[in-house]
Amino acid sequence: MDIILWGIQIILATKMLSVAYSHGLRQDQAKMQAGIRRMGGAARPVLYAVAAGSVAIGLGLTIPAAVKVAVWVVPLSAGILAAGMALSILLHRACRENPNIIPSLVLFGMAAFVVYGRLILVPFEGGRNERLPTAVRGRGGGGRGNEGPRRSIGKPPGRP
Repeated sequence: MDIILWGIQIILATKMLSVAYSHGLRQDQAKMQAGIRRMGGAARPVLYAVAAGSVAIGLGLTIPAAVKVAVWVVPLSAGILAAGMALSILLHRACRENPNIIPSLVLFGMAAFVVYGRLILVPFEGGRNERLPTAVRGRGGGGRGNEGPRRSIGKPPGRP
């Protein structure tokens, strides 16, 4: 499962870097120009913000885990990406004649799976959920789900 999650993280990171390039540096494309005219003066600052955020998310999906520093950034980046994909559906519907929301839905699903996978299924070793901020980690402390049932203190093992 770890390899599958890494593959999805790399795919999402690559996509986010290509989004940063297209939304930040290639705004002169005919397809983009029509959307910019339709959205008005706020379009260019929004595109630059999307480009900057996409770079941060793309790097946040892979770099912290690769160097094993602040690995909690990976599920956080994936969660922000999932929220961004939901927002992108609304933005693309507003600025395109024929919005294609399927890619945004697929990216949303992939990002949500990375969040679930990195928080619940296969947390990173060495940085696991102990390094997550409390707001992200929650009260349960995370884990892989294979610790078995919780026992209260004072009951001998083997008795329910």
